[in-house]
Amino acid sequence: LVLVFFNAVSGGKVFTKTNFNTLFNEAFSLLIVTYALIFVMAQGKNDMSLGGVVALAAALAAHASSISGNLVLPVALLVGLLCGLLNGLIVTEFRIDSFIATIAMSFILKGFVELLLQSGVQSIPIKMMMLDSQQLKITVAIVFGIISFILFKYTMFGKHCRAIGSRMEVCRQSGVRVKLVQYGSYVFTGLASGLVAFFFLIRSGAANIGTASNLEFNALQALMLGGVLITGGSSVKFRSAVIGSITMAALANGMTLWGVETLTQQLIKGFIFLIVIALTFERKSVEVIK
Repeated sequence: LVLVFFNAVSGGKVFTKTNFNTLFNEAFSLLIVTYALIFVMAQGKNDMSLGGVVALAAALAAHASSISGNLVLPVALLVGLLCGLLNGLIVTEFRIDSFIATIAMSFILKGFVELLLQSGVQSIPIKMMMLDSQQLKITVAIVFGIISFILFKYTMFGKHCRAIGSRMEVCRQSGVRVKLVQYGSYVFTGLASGLVAFFFLIRSGAANIGTASNLEFNALQALMLGGVLITGGSSVKFRSAVIGSITMAALANGMTLWGVETLTQQLIKGFIFLIVIALTFERKSVEVIK
């Protein structure tokens, strides 16, 4: 419906081969991070540090490229993994609310990025930009999506994520290693962020302070548009990641083709976000701690 609407108001600009390439590029990063973020949200938790993790992973990987181009992907993934591990530590061991903890982490990580990129930009070898291709992105999106779907739908890890979102204490008393599951979900989002950082680098050719700006908000909104309850639980479906990411990308792409200004786009997204929260927030499932 979103695609059809914007195709009509933009004079048929949406359903063209060139625009579909643009649309996929906009959806790609969202797809990768939402594939992983859904494991966290299924537990009723959140990760608002995605943008910071991607920015730091891109900055350090870009620095590593001055030593060898072969280090870019491993460094990006390792940085993402370590950031995810740190998020898991803060949320599980220190018992800080995931929303607050990961927002704080985002500020910290972006501060490190500014220290690393004092000049504002860190380039990678130009030849690495040749890796940026639609075929590679489509392959990665499909393979990573299949792996994530199998983990979420058919493994104990995915089932435990949904069960924790329904009732954490029941899971704990049933023998589920809740902390280990939470660690695993944050490490997975970290790895996904590292992967996205790699593709940001080979597409733009450099890391900068604005890398992956607002990615975490777009990912959260995409999952909620796809039907994920912010409180998590057994009702969370993996298809929400695909539907929501494509819808968000189509919305941004359509507004651009329609000539909507950037600030107006942000206002529209903000209103949509509030409406989606109001419609999907399941108040009865929120546990009150006294």
